[in-house]
Amino acid sequence: MEVINEEKSCEKPPPDFSKLPDTVWVKVMQMLSLNDRFYVSVMCSRLNEVFNHPSVWHTVIIKLLGDESRHITENNEDRVSMAECYIKMIERFGGYFQNLTLMFIGYFSGMSKPCRHVLEQLSERCRLERLTLHVGIIRTKIDYYAMRERVGKYMGDDLEALAMFVANAHRLNAFILKSWPCLNNPSTSQEHRTNILKVLTSNRQIHNLEHMCLFYEHDSNWMTLNPVLPKPSEIREMLKAFQNIKFLSLRLCMIDEGVLDELAVPLRQSKLKKLQILVTWSRHREDLAVPDIPSSTWRKLTKACPNLNVEFTFMTRMPWMEKSAVLKPDIPVTSLQFNEYSNLGASDIQTITSRYSECLQKFTSYTKDTDDCMGDVLACLSKMCPQINTFVYHGKISQNTILALVTSHPNTWKQFEVQESEIIFDNEDGDDDDTVIGRRDDGQLYLTAINRKPCEDPRHEGSLIKLFERVSEILGRKWYAVPHQNESLSE
Repeated sequence: MEVINEEKSCEKPPPDFSKLPDTVWVKVMQMLSLNDRFYVSVMCSRLNEVFNHPSVWHTVIIKLLGDESRHITENNEDRVSMAECYIKMIERFGGYFQNLTLMFIGYFSGMSKPCRHVLEQLSERCRLERLTLHVGIIRTKIDYYAMRERVGKYMGDDLEALAMFVANAHRLNAFILKSWPCLNNPSTSQEHRTNILKVLTSNRQIHNLEHMCLFYEHDSNWMTLNPVLPKPSEIREMLKAFQNIKFLSLRLCMIDEGVLDELAVPLRQSKLKKLQILVTWSRHREDLAVPDIPSSTWRKLTKACPNLNVEFTFMTRMPWMEKSAVLKPDIPVTSLQFNEYSNLGASDIQTITSRYSECLQKFTSYTKDTDDCMGDVLACLSKMCPQINTFVYHGKISQNTILALVTSHPNTWKQFEVQESEIIFDNEDGDDDDTVIGRRDDGQLYLTAINRKPCEDPRHEGSLIKLFERVSEILGRKWYAVPHQNESLSE
């Protein structure tokens, strides 16, 4: 007689991942690196079929070395073999590529033969819809001359090969340029062939481009402040060739009245829908000063493009007067972001509230350089802006302010994010808000602000849990403050 183990019979069988649909496996495979994809593909025939699925190869990131002289090692074969892997990948799957990101790590000063072969294969086999170029670290004038002194020659030939890749592009719908080694080539004979703006303009096959991003960074941290960038006059001439631009991202120093006038021309085939502007300001450089753009020019652009949304990102510290000169009342601003090394004061928020209450949808602040008393102005911002649906704030904020913000739009918050370490619980020790110095039971004096420091108060954890539960109840979904910067907060 067979004895049946009741405990084993009650155990659930392990999940059978082979029964997952192909769409799920394709999504998983898309998130893996090239090496990991290969290792997964050799596990079984089913996963090998997924590996060869065209959708897996729609989005590809290729990383190459931008400065060979800084990466000289005894084992040079490793670097060559990586390029060979890319070449084999392109030969097999290049026809499926749609969204390509091509990165040159470090400073770009030349390309090896395998890297050139990669470019040749990409140009020959791929018909991209979206191209992102990150050609080394964005350069300043000092970087360029220092590189030329060290290398002993200009990298014009290698840069020309990279420019030819862009010149031969077909049917691009989006072009994103994060960095380019040098825009003003000292060798006049090669200027036209290596200047990326002129290369773009000369390629008539991509003049139907709808999305263009030039030297715009979405990173909330630091980036190069003094790079070599195109002048507004160059941007204006380039835009004349691209009549279908709907989404445009530029730095503020690349914009002037003429650029906006070109975007407002009635005969343009498509109307601009989104304009993203990265603000970098310095009192020591004239080219980084706030451009003098009349309000009438913004009104003209808004009239020509009635569905225009303007998004500002502030990278550096700026006085209130300069910010106010940038944020003119006639601009249809839908999003404002203050990066980690910028600054934000109560007067800034009051200006934003008074000027953009009817159109502001996203407010994001990663900076900790804020005024002490921001609760009232933040609550007023949320209350006065009926369309706001995104609030990210990494500065000091009280629990009462959080509750006031959440309650003002309980059903419309798409993202509501604060940092756990920056939450202040008012009167946690029974002290008055105006009390600066308190007295302990033993008679010792202490600063009340230090005593309320969350990480040192054992009761703070319980207060956090209660706050999370209260906010979750208001939002109708689970909510937590982010424990560290740049982590996701909502489930």
